[in-house]
Amino acid sequence: MSDPAAAIAASYDAVAAAYAQAFGDELRQKPLDCELLREFVAKANPGLIADLGCGPGQITKHLHSLGANVCGADLSPEMIRLARALNPTLTFHVCDLRALTPFATGSVDAALAYYAILNLPRPDVPAALREIARVLRPGGALLLSYHVGGESSRKTEWWGRQVDLEFHQFQSAMLASLVQFAGFTQVETIERDPYPQIELPVRRGFLKAQRGG
Repeated sequence: MSDPAAAIAASYDAVAAAYAQAFGDELRQKPLDCELLREFVAKANPGLIADLGCGPGQITKHLHSLGANVCGADLSPEMIRLARALNPTLTFHVCDLRALTPFATGSVDAALAYYAILNLPRPDVPAALREIARVLRPGGALLLSYHVGGESSRKTEWWGRQVDLEFHQFQSAMLASLVQFAGFTQVETIERDPYPQIELPVRRGFLKAQRGG
């Protein structure tokens, strides 16, 4: 497919059920992730948190269990269908990370992008960060997670289904610069080793920032 967004959406539509089964309980063995998410919710409450790139809603559900006022958004209609079925009391939107049309300017108090930028074409990442900044209120919190490094790879098969997905790694300093250029301040990055047996052998990064203005 020539349209990257269409390829990403179609690929995640194809694997949505398998993805939900594989990652539905992923936080159970990720203590640092859980601590960062608790801190994130505490900082945002009682404001609205947008879980961007939410997939089948496993992280959205976790944030809600922590007391957050949260909604989810994802490019894949099938992921959103599953998220709504699995979490009928929560709100989910189908939209592109680069065009968050369900969200008015300044309408979100905090934004989470949990590995949501991995599949974006690298040249599109700055536009996605600017769009996240648009929907956040001044002073709103951002939490990004990403794979650390400088490599890119392509996946054409996943759980026995045909897909067309690129996966990109990011150097923390470079990503921090992009985030600052998009209008964020107080940028901080944290890295950890992958958790054995439950994650790919790639270092994980987390970026915390605050919307300027």
